[in-house]
Amino acid sequence: MPLVKPQVSDSLRKSVGPSKPTQKGVFGSVHNMPEGPLERGRPRIAAPKPESGDAADVRRHFGIKESLLYDLDKRGLVESVVIPGRGKSGRGKRLYKFASIRRLLAAQQKEASC
Repeated sequence: MPLVKPQVSDSLRKSVGPSKPTQKGVFGSVHNMPEGPLERGRPRIAAPKPESGDAADVRRHFGIKESLLYDLDKRGLVESVVIPGRGKSGRGKRLYKFASIRRLLAAQQKEASC
């Protein structure tokens, strides 16, 4: 049974752009596709960078481990805030401000370059 070549409508051909000659590759003929992804749907918006996070977030974004982070917080080099928990236990969540960590890293880079 012979293979049937699919027909491309004129409107699709115009939207794809001018056709280029097909090239013969290792895996047979290579059909030229439009360059870049097709724009469809709503445009994507970049997610805003977080302003603060817990110790796991700091490690994921900056590579600073918990023990060093706690030491930097104790020495006042990094800003943090505690969100109190409910009940008598009083356990809450400590969040670290990413801007203060960026300032600390920038100061360290400045000292290293001098």
